[in-house]
Amino acid sequence: MSPSTTSDTNTATPLWGNAVETHLPPNYQDISRLRPVPDNQEVYMHTDLPHSIIFELLETPSPDQQHEEQQQQPLARDAFLPVIMAALDLREEDGQLQTPSGDAVTTYSPGKWTLLALEPGHVPRLATRQGGSVASRVAAVRINPSSYNAASSRPDERALYTVVVVAVVRLGDVGTDLVVHVNRPQVLGETCSVGDGGDLDGAARMALEECPSVVRGAMADMKVVLDGLVVRDWGLFGDQH
Repeated sequence: MSPSTTSDTNTATPLWGNAVETHLPPNYQDISRLRPVPDNQEVYMHTDLPHSIIFELLETPSPDQQHEEQQQQPLARDAFLPVIMAALDLREEDGQLQTPSGDAVTTYSPGKWTLLALEPGHVPRLATRQGGSVASRVAAVRINPSSYNAASSRPDERALYTVVVVAVVRLGDVGTDLVVHVNRPQVLGETCSVGDGGDLDGAARMALEECPSVVRGAMADMKVVLDGLVVRDWGLFGDQH
């Protein structure tokens, strides 16, 4: 089935053989036409910009796993956060967690990544297999480049950092987390347009301080994806008894 364009220029896009459907912003192409992609992933790249949207199916951690993580990791007090960190291959000891006011609650060294926002997600078209409500979280994360030298005074030493907005959609009755990554690389020091944050709420508004246009754009792309997300064929997840 080919993608179809909706009236608002977003594209209705089938995933995993049309078992799942979502909407994508304009100008994203299926990367599997160019290179192999793991069976549990769908990857889309922007045709003109270094932006990507990745969909991934992961096994939901068991209640025992979630309890163990909450005991061992301070950040794991939110059950979705370990999934987000694992999906991005982040270590807790390398990161920093911020509150909506911007104050650091938990700080680790050397600060290779920063959790900018962690908010409830909204997936209006999607219900569980049994018709129940779907729990989800949306996080905004800034990942700093390992090669970036903050002490350097050379103007040409501009490294990339990446703003990633991640959503975890928990399909509990089929034991699966659908994880969506919206990736926006950005050049450090590049001027970004300043805005008021629009309709962003809570911690997401604080993230605008990093680079307003980048975070706002990634959040807007994620909203397009989540607003269009629906499961067409539950057989994708195997027989559930």
